[in-house]
Amino acid sequence: LLALPRASPDRCQAARTYCAEALCALSRSGEALQMLRGPDGDGLSPDIAVDLATRAPDAPDSAHMSLDRIGARARAVLHINLANVHILQNNLDAAQACVQQALSTAPGMPQAVRSWAYVLLRKGHTRQAVAALQELRTSA
Repeated sequence: LLALPRASPDRCQAARTYCAEALCALSRSGEALQMLRGPDGDGLSPDIAVDLATRAPDAPDSAHMSLDRIGARARAVLHINLANVHILQNNLDAAQACVQQALSTAPGMPQAVRSWAYVLLRKGHTRQAVAALQELRTSA
């Protein structure tokens, strides 16, 4: 799925999530980390930090969202983007705080949960990362 040229970013991200969970189950957390980093390997995949605030109002994701919910998701995206900056600077504690803020702003947001799992893997908390990925999968 990841190699298909027409695969949507959402499906590619879901595939990365499933792969990361499976790799963690096989005690291959380093490879799981690479899977969550995305194809470039220099931080979280660009499709994780998608800017929902700039999407057209008639986009499928936001078709039935209230303005408050769109605003909360946009704020969460900003926290995820800031977490990505901290990740690139290898400041995992600050990244974790940003992702926690994103999750409190938009609970259950897939991009925030994936970012949470990524930070947990980077910090060596594989079991917690697997739990987060499993929770994301079962809530979808």
